[in-house]
Amino acid sequence: MRAPDEITADEIDRRSRSALEVPLLRFLKASLVDRVDGCWSIGLPPSDNALNAVDALHGGVIATVLEVAAYLAAVPHLSAEEEAVTIAFAASYMAGAPSGEQLRASGSLIRRTRGLAFAAAELRCDSGLLAFATVTKAIRPPSATV
Repeated sequence: MRAPDEITADEIDRRSRSALEVPLLRFLKASLVDRVDGCWSIGLPPSDNALNAVDALHGGVIATVLEVAAYLAAVPHLSAEEEAVTIAFAASYMAGAPSGEQLRASGSLIRRTRGLAFAAAELRCDSGLLAFATVTKAIRPPSATV
């Protein structure tokens, strides 16, 4: 059996851009920002599309960007023949987002095993930490993620 191919910087960028091309993230106007150690963060501009019925940042929007930020943290640690899909997610919401502030979600890989990746993600604004999540990803061949 041959060793898995290393993932290239171009492939990391392609997968990261692809993760933000889903309709929901385009609707939210999410973008890639601040690439650090091969891992992109997500910028989320203030937008009515991200608000709930009481004009606060929607909890589902927060969960979505945290889950994707965790994926972005896992991508540099995958081989070219692997993909990561979420199998567990837990979030804590610590503060409301002040009106009009740019939001930034970033992730970090905690541990990678042969079949799992454990990641953390946080959502921040200028005034501090808004939410934190732990995310477990199953590592699978791309054809098995459908």
